[in-house]
Amino acid sequence: MARSGGKRGVMEHHCLNRFRRRRLLAFLRRNSLPATFDALKHETSVFLDVRFLRRLVAGGRWQEAREYLSRFLPCQDEVDAPTALRFLTRLNVLDDLAQGKLEGIDLAQDLRNQIDVIPSTIFREDPHYAAALRTVLFWRSHPTYWGPVDWQLIRRKAAQVVKDLVTRTPEFRHLLRLPPCPSHPCYTIPFGFGGCRRHKRKKNIGRMSASLLARRFLQKERRHSSPWTQGFSHRPSYNNQ
Repeated sequence: MARSGGKRGVMEHHCLNRFRRRRLLAFLRRNSLPATFDALKHETSVFLDVRFLRRLVAGGRWQEAREYLSRFLPCQDEVDAPTALRFLTRLNVLDDLAQGKLEGIDLAQDLRNQIDVIPSTIFREDPHYAAALRTVLFWRSHPTYWGPVDWQLIRRKAAQVVKDLVTRTPEFRHLLRLPPCPSHPCYTIPFGFGGCRRHKRKKNIGRMSASLLARRFLQKERRHSSPWTQGFSHRPSYNNQ
């Protein structure tokens, strides 16, 4: 029972830390501190910034987009969550082939096998996509055919598709919005036991800059981090893409 209670306490502490980080992100955004907001956003995995993901895809930064999205995949093998990641992987392959990169040949062969042996729902719903993909894979050794293709338009369309996939995925839904943020910083960052309920020492902490508050919070969190809380992060490999 003691062990079970200890694990439950660790889980509660982990959830509380995630909630505090989400509140801190909301606080930084409300106070217009984009640099500190971005630094904390990339250091944690408590907020999936769809606009940032769209910029990566629209810029053709496929590997960065895949790594960013992978941070938010659940530990369990879900049906819907990896769909956006597989979509990014396939477009990454096509873009590499269009640029004449040899790294995409093996993955291109896997895509061809999927089309011929295991047609997916997307191909059944849109047979023109399957035909276009077969043509792309057939022409991979002839880069001259890729000239008329407007890849900037394709990337912009892909960015919109990724956004739609992420926002419609139930496993990502709780990561897309930040919680409400009170205006007073003492409700966001714990300065000690009791928070704002302590009135013996009155400190005007509202004058402290938001960036300084964020740094103090992160330093405190790192000091109190434990192997238990670190074990909850999950980054899936790319082997099953």
